[in-house]
Amino acid sequence: MVNLISANGSEDDNRYNNTNGAFFKYQEVGIQEPVVEDFESDSSFFMNEGDWLLGSLGDLDCLNSFAFLRGSSSSGKEDIFRSQKIDLGVIQHPELTFTIGHLPNSSNQDDKMEIFAVLDCGSPTLLWTKTGLELATNDPPAFTDAINDFPDCTQLRNETVDLSALIDASRAANDVELIFVTNGRWYNPLILDDISVNQSALPVQLTH
Repeated sequence: MVNLISANGSEDDNRYNNTNGAFFKYQEVGIQEPVVEDFESDSSFFMNEGDWLLGSLGDLDCLNSFAFLRGSSSSGKEDIFRSQKIDLGVIQHPELTFTIGHLPNSSNQDDKMEIFAVLDCGSPTLLWTKTGLELATNDPPAFTDAINDFPDCTQLRNETVDLSALIDASRAANDVELIFVTNGRWYNPLILDDISVNQSALPVQLTH
């Protein structure tokens, strides 16, 4: 295990490619296989650079274990979840999938989640962003005015993000880090589970 302060040498304009005081496995090349993070083993594929917690809950018995954020400061704060490197070049039509759950508390809050990709310590590319009611997984989406209200199994949503545009045949490797960035107060917890990078299920091509 290695402890690095500012992994790319110094702080720069791209704050998402800096790693400060995070313990992780030394990795020269990207993992060359589909990746699944279900938060059920001791060795997480993600580095926690924030206040993410692991838990389980009776009302969420459909998820054995999950990561969640809950009640931070009244002014909100940024938390980062960073993956190890993944070699997308060995996966045809790669896609990111994950399960999310959130019951937003109030329209006065600006809770937000973004997902970035960083290739070879370069500039981050925004892949996905949602805020406010866009993050809501209750149906219909609505503010709850409750506090510390976890969603139940009927109030989860599966998200899919196409990663194909990140592959460049001119590069020797297509190593990418995926970074989940959250900003908010999270009076009601934000849940993440079953984060996967795998081959997309392509439609069958019919021939005549």
